[in-house]
Amino acid sequence: MIKIGILREEKVKTDKRVPFSPDQCQFIEEKFNVKIYCQSSKIRCYSDKEYKNKNIEVLEDISRCDIFFGVKEIDEKKIISGKKYLFFSHTIKEQPYNRNMINKIIEEKVTLIDYECIRDEKGKRLVAFGKTAGIVGAYNAILGYGEKIKKYKLERCFQFKNYQTLKREIKKIKLSKMKIVVLGNGKVAKGCIEMLKQFNIVEINSSQLKEGEFQYPVFCQLTAKNYYTRNDNINFSKKIFYNNPAEHKSNFEQYFESIDILINATYWNDRIPRIFTLKQIKLKNFKIKLIADISCDIKGLIPCTLKSTTIKSPFYDYNPIKNKIEKEFKSNNNITVMAIDNLPSELPIDSSIDFGNQLIKYVIKPLLLKNHKNKKRISNATITKNGKLTKEYLYLKRFIEKNKKP
Repeated sequence: MIKIGILREEKVKTDKRVPFSPDQCQFIEEKFNVKIYCQSSKIRCYSDKEYKNKNIEVLEDISRCDIFFGVKEIDEKKIISGKKYLFFSHTIKEQPYNRNMINKIIEEKVTLIDYECIRDEKGKRLVAFGKTAGIVGAYNAILGYGEKIKKYKLERCFQFKNYQTLKREIKKIKLSKMKIVVLGNGKVAKGCIEMLKQFNIVEINSSQLKEGEFQYPVFCQLTAKNYYTRNDNINFSKKIFYNNPAEHKSNFEQYFESIDILINATYWNDRIPRIFTLKQIKLKNFKIKLIADISCDIKGLIPCTLKSTTIKSPFYDYNPIKNKIEKEFKSNNNITVMAIDNLPSELPIDSSIDFGNQLIKYVIKPLLLKNHKNKKRISNATITKNGKLTKEYLYLKRFIEKNKKP
């Protein structure tokens, strides 16, 4: 019988998320004839007792397991030789802070399957916390703006029992007038829009954003076609843009005077032009007061995202004149930035249930069943197999070996 281990989150000590809830563990055991062991934890959103109540064995040492499910990266010192792990490894963009971890994975002949790489035939991600990240990110943007303008005050997401409780409470809040822009159209952006609508914020189009004046809060969703143009002035094509982003330039400046809050919910890589520069932030017509960078690419699409922030300390101010970070809400002339890189942790129960359902739907069957039709989705997401880089991820070889002693 296959033994599955549920790892406790240790990279971020306050991360309460789990890959599977107690109910989901019980369902998997009964449906797939496997045995699940849960590593004991004092901080996760479900207690050890709740797992035990569903007949899931809770232990400190779960090294007997064959397959381990986590959420974030794991401590390289605790990697067990020859095992199979599933978690967000944050290595496919050659993130330097995880070089030691993937080196250890190779050294210990481990098989690593990355949730981020589990995609359908069209390349669409199937397993993510995106929607909840969008919900929490948009909420924090509204919260931070209230702190900045000192007109209203909100409780933090994690102070609510769950999302349903939060939704009931925000109906009581009266917001000030504001113009909000959401960048993107994926799951994260949809989560943002869901939250903004819970606040009864009215949706407008890009023309209204630039030309309209409103005495109530409004939001506008913008996608790449709204703020990029081709260098050769030929009509914008989404397909051409994502294949050749360097052949495009940003014309986001047209919106500078029309936005109070900017919420970034887009995918970015270093081939995609930034939407504005640090120099442009100094312009008099740059009126954006707060940026919620949910994507949290450091010095990425949003150049004043100079560092990630935390649930405990979610905001900082960027001083465009001095080009430096200052204490949040210090000056109205600063841009307040939120760049929390684990937003779903603020609603851990809701995000864990949603994530576990995705794993059950898209991962468990092809992972456990030998000839399942979607087996290739798992192999395509396998970065290392028994400690060796798979064909699709051989490009990581130089990254892994960088700075190694001869």
